[in-house]
Amino acid sequence: NLPSLVGGLSYGWTSTMLPLLQKSPNPTDIEPLSDSEVALCVLGMALGPLFVIPFCASFCEKFGRRGTGLAVAIPIAVCWLLRLLGSNFYLILTAQALGGVGDAVSTFFVPLYVTEMVSDEIRGKLGCFMVFSFQVGVLTGYGLGSFLSYHWFTIVGLILPIFHFGGLYLLPETPVYLYRKNRLEETR
Repeated sequence: NLPSLVGGLSYGWTSTMLPLLQKSPNPTDIEPLSDSEVALCVLGMALGPLFVIPFCASFCEKFGRRGTGLAVAIPIAVCWLLRLLGSNFYLILTAQALGGVGDAVSTFFVPLYVTEMVSDEIRGKLGCFMVFSFQVGVLTGYGLGSFLSYHWFTIVGLILPIFHFGGLYLLPETPVYLYRKNRLEETR
């Protein structure tokens, strides 16, 4: 559920950091964003997923739940890297769209992975934990935005997908996926 937390953190970043980019000077030394550009950046978080959501099921079937989860760390990390190093509006907009893509794929693969990996007794609790993690991420984003500088907040966001990748790398593929791919020996 770390990707869910990072998705929430991304929304918290958007609401606390984009207003800083409207000021002159601002933390990234880019030309101050206009109200319209900020609105487009917020919209980017919603538009990015529209291009990837139709393919989420195919990704999970082709690359596995774990493989999809590992791959989603890439757009999330690039999102935070572009936010950190972005030197103009278009890079910030691209970062926002990639953050939305990562959030959308995570919203698809996390429940699928949890459903196929855990027993019935704890499945419901872990399923609810995804939404809880997202909300904790939003709240954390608001808090970090109040206490950390633009760069430190963004660095925290950049570190989390690395932990996500490392943690998921240590976990196995789901038995359901392995069974569907006729890789029965690996299910044991």
